[in-house]
Amino acid sequence: MKKIYLLGIMAMLSISLFAQRQYTIHGTAPDKYNGSHVYLGKMDVYKPVTTKTVYTDSTYVEKGQFLFKGDLPADTSLYMIVLSNNSGLFVLDSEPLHATYVESNPSGYFQIDGSALNNDLSRIIEFPYKFASEFLARSKKRTELLANNEWTLADEDAAKEKEKKRAVDHMDYINKFVKDNSTNAAGQYMYILYGPVIKKEIKAKIESRVNEDTKQKIAAARSSINEMMKGLQATTADKERIKTGDKYVDFEGEILSGEKIKLSSVVGSKKLVLLDFWASWCVPCLKEMPEIIDLYNEHKGKGLQIVGISLDTNREKWRNAVEALGMQWVQCIDSNLSDPIAVRYGASAIPHTVLIDEHGDIVAVGLRGEELRKKIEELL
Repeated sequence: MKKIYLLGIMAMLSISLFAQRQYTIHGTAPDKYNGSHVYLGKMDVYKPVTTKTVYTDSTYVEKGQFLFKGDLPADTSLYMIVLSNNSGLFVLDSEPLHATYVESNPSGYFQIDGSALNNDLSRIIEFPYKFASEFLARSKKRTELLANNEWTLADEDAAKEKEKKRAVDHMDYINKFVKDNSTNAAGQYMYILYGPVIKKEIKAKIESRVNEDTKQKIAAARSSINEMMKGLQATTADKERIKTGDKYVDFEGEILSGEKIKLSSVVGSKKLVLLDFWASWCVPCLKEMPEIIDLYNEHKGKGLQIVGISLDTNREKWRNAVEALGMQWVQCIDSNLSDPIAVRYGASAIPHTVLIDEHGDIVAVGLRGEELRKKIEELL
């Protein structure tokens, strides 16, 4: 009897240990994705600029749901769920996870939760998506209040201070996450990506915790990111077709009504034309838009016209952003994939601006904030 009892305990322990080595991911997605394949891919934390993802499993969406289940790996490697080029980043662990597809800008993403580590990681990944959506909602309310003369300078200052505080709080949260997870893949990945904003004392603590091999891998990963950025900057410089002193390059863009408009129909009719390259998913663009609106309202009667050129691919999100922000000038979407307007004007990063005078000459490129305001006032 005693022997049977011991065997029973051993069997239960074996089952328990086996169960702990399993992972389960329950996913949900909109019905429009029914029948679409969903992939599970493993990331190499120390090769962040690689373009190739190694898929370890796949399934498909059925009735708005999907399921991944399998043996849990020994390490805490980062994985991603990919659906129609939209993804979510997480760590596989023994706790059941849930992946919820969220429609957002510039495209959808997966919110993945279920364990403490993934909940914390998800908070970092979701921040830019949520910030953009909430900013648009606040901007729409601001536009409505302005129309009723119910928005004051004090309200504007308070809103900017609130956004600044939220950004600072987010950076503090990233630092805490990196500090608490310096020895696992999630923490090291964030350490690599957010290196410039990680506090010195946290960097020193991380360097003391990881071995020499890991230090070298982290250094190599950061170096690859720096090289990629240098390459992009060099490519941008080589491809930039517009600079101060050049004549403007004409283009045809689709406006909100669906009709087409040529830049040449605007240039010459005004003393100054500002090309403003932006997108509804670009947080810096959204944050600067109130200043652009103020510039337009202040100088439109003096000869300023703005032509907004959106890099959005989703027309509905583009229109919603224009309405929410109250952008009352010419709006185009950069829909010519074979010869993008942004490439013609060297707008590889947004926000980006180009100023054109009444003679069709480029008089300034890449100005923002106070520099842009001073230049416009000077020229008008």
